[in-house]
Amino acid sequence: MIKDWHFGVKYTGKDALLGFISGTPRVMKVDKDEEIKVCNVNFMCVHMKLRNKRLAPCLMKELRRRANILGYNQGQFASEETVPHPFA
Repeated sequence: MIKDWHFGVKYTGKDALLGFISGTPRVMKVDKDEEIKVCNVNFMCVHMKLRNKRLAPCLMKELRRRANILGYNQGQFASEETVPHPFA
């Protein structure tokens, strides 16, 4: 666990949490013996009133920046929503 990959955006006037994202480091096997380091985004939430204000892409961009500093150049993000048809 990398504590630097767990962060949020806070509104200081009311001490309210506006958004939060957390990532964990993973090692994925691509071929038989090739392994790559991956930043796995396992939880993200944004306040309901701010969901159309582009806060989620800013959180993901900051997590990507922090992961790149440590040498994690790949990322993985999953959603709980169902996909209508297979895409990969």
